[in-house]
Amino acid sequence: MAAEVEAGNGQGEKTKQRPGRRWLRRPQFRARGRREEPRVAKGGEARAVARYVRISPQKMRLVADLVRGKPVEEAEVLLRYVPKRAAQVIQKVVKSAAANAEHNLDLDRASLYVAKIYVDGGPVLKRWHPRQRGRAYPILRRTSHVTVVVRAAGEGR
Repeated sequence: MAAEVEAGNGQGEKTKQRPGRRWLRRPQFRARGRREEPRVAKGGEARAVARYVRISPQKMRLVADLVRGKPVEEAEVLLRYVPKRAAQVIQKVVKSAAANAEHNLDLDRASLYVAKIYVDGGPVLKRWHPRQRGRAYPILRRTSHVTVVVRAAGEGR
């Protein structure tokens, strides 16, 4: 916990305040060096997540909508020929989710389909572009978090 510092308020009274942070640290989601349980969703679903991808969520969702509900093998073939940069990222996540299902749940790869795929917005990198008369316009470099959940075809579609 931060130590409290006494500071004057200009009227002879002393108030207690905390020293300010000079920077913010990125949150830690798991203890370093300790392996967490495999990411397995409930009901025989396996999932994979790609975080902090430097493509805007709007562009990622265009590609994600193409593979939602399709078999994994068909989705991989489809993504191989989609001429968008987001297709490579989503293909990696679909492959990873299928590998998690094979390895952790002993499911057959041929029976897997993409049950859920969603793209959430991540942190936004803010940059400034100089404009006329000393003004500055913001440039928002958006990031994405992609989550893919695969399920065996026989289990409640």
